[in-house]
Amino acid sequence: MLHTHKCYINIAITRTCIRQPFTISYMLKFICMLNASKQICSSHVMESN
Repeated sequence: MLHTHKCYINIAITRTCIRQPFTISYMLKFICMLNASKQICSSHVMESN
């Protein structure tokens, strides 16, 4: 019950964020962070090999 309530709050937050104009730059930052973490993971895998 509590988990679904949290999900609804998250959905509401994301919906309000989507309306904001700065969301695009925020998403770009998020994508950059994802790419950086992927590079760290791949370099870590190469080191272990």
